[in-house]
Amino acid sequence: MNNATGYIAYQLKGLMADRAIASLFTDPNNPDDFIAGFVQAVNNRTTLVNAITPYGMMDGYFAIRLGAILEVQYDSIYAQRLALLMRMGNQGPQPLPIREEEDALAFLLGISQRRGVAVTLWTASESYAGFVTQANDLFLGMEPVDFMGNRCAEMTFRLTDIEMVSLGSEEERMYERLDKHHQERGE
Repeated sequence: MNNATGYIAYQLKGLMADRAIASLFTDPNNPDDFIAGFVQAVNNRTTLVNAITPYGMMDGYFAIRLGAILEVQYDSIYAQRLALLMRMGNQGPQPLPIREEEDALAFLLGISQRRGVAVTLWTASESYAGFVTQANDLFLGMEPVDFMGNRCAEMTFRLTDIEMVSLGSEEERMYERLDKHHQERGE
């Protein structure tokens, strides 16, 4: 672990211990874009975050390689607003049973495969939404979906090339509904 990822892990562990809402910045091309949420797990490679929308609704999970995190912040005013919105909407963190040493990306990809639910994954240059067909410690098989939710030809990814995975967000739930529709119609 280099100094930058070590410091990021230190920050994330502090926010997790305080049960504070973290803001994680991961997109070098959009410095105003961030993921807000509760840090659920941190190890020397990855973190698992229970995401919150800007409107105070729980929105699935992000597993992120520490090397893909550019900055971690805690904004008390923003966190207060999200906490208020969450209370108003009867929302709260929804922990997953991850072990501290477990790779968060492999963890979410395994859930996707077992449950047949959609994920979105990001590499250094692209993002793909779809359904995991196989996963192990080295490779991932995935049937990506197109804009209309139709499954495309299976793709294979090296697990080390995946920087971030999202599961259970509104976008993934949309692809699950589209997939179910296409399955029922035999498309």
